[in-house]
Amino acid sequence: CIKDFEAFLYKIYFDFFILGVDPFWGRFPPSRRYNMDQSPLPFVNGQDVTFTMGDDDDVNIKCPNIKCPKESLRKRHFTMHLVFNAAEGDDRDGWCDLVCKGTGQRIKDAEKELWDEDVDVFWQSKAFG
Repeated sequence: CIKDFEAFLYKIYFDFFILGVDPFWGRFPPSRRYNMDQSPLPFVNGQDVTFTMGDDDDVNIKCPNIKCPKESLRKRHFTMHLVFNAAEGDDRDGWCDLVCKGTGQRIKDAEKELWDEDVDVFWQSKAFG
């Protein structure tokens, strides 16, 4: 039993620490290095200014400066998690998660169908993830 365990440990050591070493990157090539970023998102974005200028001649963008209706909408309502690696080709990987404030009980199915299938949406009492 002990010999089997020692053989198992040697196999792990040999596979992961000897064969798995890249000459340039070492044990962790870009495909195994993941970066994560958390971005707090308010319900209303850009509350103080609009993206139109006073001298805009575009007739399709004639909108006034829209103020945020409530101060509470400036607080964090979502947290976006971006996770990705720096690999190339088939080893490239990444995903986006959205943590929302609330329970998600009153969201209509028609709206949920419009969500991107690659973004996982989670609900909790506070939008911190």
